[in-house]
Amino acid sequence: MQRLLIGKISKAHGIRGEVKIVPYADSAEVLLSIPKVYIEGISYDILSARSGDGVYYLLKGISDRTAAERLRGNDVYADKQDVKIDEGRWFVSDIISSKITFDTGDFTAVVTDVTRRGSTDIFTARLPSGKNVSFPFLKDMIISVDTENKVIVLKKKRFDEVSLYED
Repeated sequence: MQRLLIGKISKAHGIRGEVKIVPYADSAEVLLSIPKVYIEGISYDILSARSGDGVYYLLKGISDRTAAERLRGNDVYADKQDVKIDEGRWFVSDIISSKITFDTGDFTAVVTDVTRRGSTDIFTARLPSGKNVSFPFLKDMIISVDTENKVIVLKKKRFDEVSLYED
């Protein structure tokens, strides 16, 4: 089963053993319906989840602040199948190494990185020349995203307007 890195524990919260997670998702709400998480390879059922300035989990087996403090700084993983995302959204792990082509049939690059700047994802892709091109992943530029075959088709005209090529 594939696991996704969904966040990092930033601190213990309260005296009952709740932990605060800094989410690695564009919406903390996505992480509220997950039934269990993995921390240092150990599975923890989530007894309660809520959002605020992060995501707060009460984990089975973590019953006080001292136990929660021991988890501080650890990465938090979830089974990919348990993370539900809306249609038209993708996991970064499904996008990395995707081939990019244009509606004109030309241009081939491979996605090497995705970073978030405000509300926009910035994609970096490696060109056949070995140089990189970066561009915001805008809805009006996307024709199709096929995560199974790892192919992204973009509108060339829009891409040319917003992309930045490495020197």
